[in-house]
Amino acid sequence: MLERLIDAINGGRLIVLAGAGLSRAAPSKLPSSAELAHDAAAKYEVESPGALPPEARHDLEKLTHFFFERGLLTLTFLHRLVDWSRFRRPANAGHEALADLFAGRAIDLLLTTNVDFLLEDASTTIGGDLRSALNVTEAGLPGTRPFVKLHGCYVRQLPATLWCHAQLEEPDARRHLDEMGRWLETRLRGRDLLLLGFWTDWGYLNSALETCVSAAEPASVTLVALDDEATLKAKAPSLWEWASRRPNFKPVSMDAAEFLVELRRQFGLLFRRLLLETGRATAASHYGIPPTAYPEPAESTAKDLYAFRQDACGVSRLSIPQIPRPDSSMELLGAVHVKLLALGAVLAGSDYVCCGRRVRVINGAGQLLSRVRARVAVGEEPPGEVTIFCVGAADDGGAPADLVREGQDVTVVRAAATARWLTEAALQDPEWN
Repeated sequence: MLERLIDAINGGRLIVLAGAGLSRAAPSKLPSSAELAHDAAAKYEVESPGALPPEARHDLEKLTHFFFERGLLTLTFLHRLVDWSRFRRPANAGHEALADLFAGRAIDLLLTTNVDFLLEDASTTIGGDLRSALNVTEAGLPGTRPFVKLHGCYVRQLPATLWCHAQLEEPDARRHLDEMGRWLETRLRGRDLLLLGFWTDWGYLNSALETCVSAAEPASVTLVALDDEATLKAKAPSLWEWASRRPNFKPVSMDAAEFLVELRRQFGLLFRRLLLETGRATAASHYGIPPTAYPEPAESTAKDLYAFRQDACGVSRLSIPQIPRPDSSMELLGAVHVKLLALGAVLAGSDYVCCGRRVRVINGAGQLLSRVRARVAVGEEPPGEVTIFCVGAADDGGAPADLVREGQDVTVVRAAATARWLTEAALQDPEWN
């Protein structure tokens, strides 16, 4: 199911376009368009009884069109009738997975039609700083990897958010969608597109999306949706026709958040496989371990493998690992993992159980051991009884982690007494455990 997407990650070709369905999963549970229309209409009926046409009371498209044609979409509907507290909900596991995959450079370009702020919130929770682009000018800023909100953002620019078909005919909205369509045509060409969370009851979003992607020619389209083919065609016939006639079109019947969690897990497994492969030659020359195939850790969760990547990249639990593929600087790190596996180590969470002890492996290449201890301790509970190999670090004789140069802030970090910090040299001693 995920082979094509994993290959796209390896090749730097993966583009993700997320829709409203992503924010419907627990604990986010953002309102459906019908729920939003019902609540806003009920509030307005109290103020102006009988003013709304009956068909607008449960149809967001008709309701917002009613206010738009009277020039009241922003002043009345957006500022008075919408309860924005319902959009300030916790991010779900799908949001977190997407924030990690983008910051971790598994995704080359991230697009969403959602106006909520849950992806940004999820990124902040795991130590990122996801900033959106609302137009092609912002998306094209030098040095940026764009996270584009195609239909606006209620936090950054509420009056410019899109809510009904009639808005799409306004000159500014039409110009925005046309510019975005031309930009996406170039960016999507020859890439692999993962399309998820669409075909909800937010029908007008499908129409606006069709405008943006109709001329694009991606190499493949993977469509993740819970509805069957007949329902998908009925909800958005043009969008279905565009997606289904792409080469290598693959529909997947699955919840969007669950799919992203599994993709994140597979990305973590890919990183681990590549790390072991990177270290095989060094393990053979340094430790005398012949090339061996080690089984995948079937029980490891997406979060376990995320923590594994954090340690492999040498960052704290409050930072996102931003290295998508192990490189040559991680050869010794990979070799230490191979050595532990050869000793019978079993991955348990993000650590190993080896020779009766819990063992953790952290990348400390080119740094002082005490500095690595200080950095990775940020945001962590005391590690408890564990042996921690800090690979590539210089053993500074146990210098206190709070020693800093003149002019720097002093931070005292005390490691738990039961945690042993060693460099990889200790693995040569059969008594290390």
